[in-house]
Amino acid sequence: MAATPEPPFSEIQVQTSVGPAPAWVVDNGSDVWAIHVHGQGSDRRQPLRGVASATAMGLNSLIVSYRNDGDAPASADRRSHLGESEWRDLEDALQFVSDRGGTKCIVFGWSLGATIAMNTLQRSRLASMIKGIVMVSPALSWEEVLRANASHQGWPPILGSQVVSLLGSKELSRLAGISTPLKIRKSDASRLGHPLKTPILIIHNRKDWSVPFETSARFAETHPQQVELVEFECAGHTQEWNSDPVGWDLAVRRWYGRLFQPSTTVSKAETTAGDI
Repeated sequence: MAATPEPPFSEIQVQTSVGPAPAWVVDNGSDVWAIHVHGQGSDRRQPLRGVASATAMGLNSLIVSYRNDGDAPASADRRSHLGESEWRDLEDALQFVSDRGGTKCIVFGWSLGATIAMNTLQRSRLASMIKGIVMVSPALSWEEVLRANASHQGWPPILGSQVVSLLGSKELSRLAGISTPLKIRKSDASRLGHPLKTPILIIHNRKDWSVPFETSARFAETHPQQVELVEFECAGHTQEWNSDPVGWDLAVRRWYGRLFQPSTTVSKAETTAGDI
């Protein structure tokens, strides 16, 4: 379990369908919240890198855990569903925000966290609360992710596609210990091609071998009015902030300022980013 950060963070519980999930809160007295969702194989510490930017924009922050991440309660099968069930925990986080008087949310999704954010946007009864999404190295197509990882290991990329077929089969997914088949191809197609009204910022580096940059570029090209893609030149997955924290912060705050606070946030971001 991740260690609790220093104040002004406070530890709370978000009630989910699998049990109470630990989360951290930074309450700045705003009715606009940032919900930070970590990626696969990580924990709540990963998205802490975005909290300073959210705070500078005047947002409260909720840094969540979700089923089977080693921090939140486990589901019955104790397996990752690659966002197919985890999105319900983000929906419960939206309910928590609503219960605290929050009316609007910006979701910061890192890798699998971006998948969860998109699934919530498309499926949740509370989706209207999400006014924007910041995606960091987003896993928008799990088939492409699995193919890329197979290739990186020196295996034929088709093995990644075969895994997708296995996960979608009722019999084979059960052999893998997964309680329900995962319709990855259908979900990938929906995320990449579904009509989009919500503004999205994608932060992604071209050298990400784990989650292909090309998928982000294609998504941005498909939705030019709603999606802004900021490219980074660094190595590794979700390492954009590590390589250039000031550039990362400016990208987020300029995007937010243009969309939500056009008269104040942009100039403030440009003059104060160096102090963060």
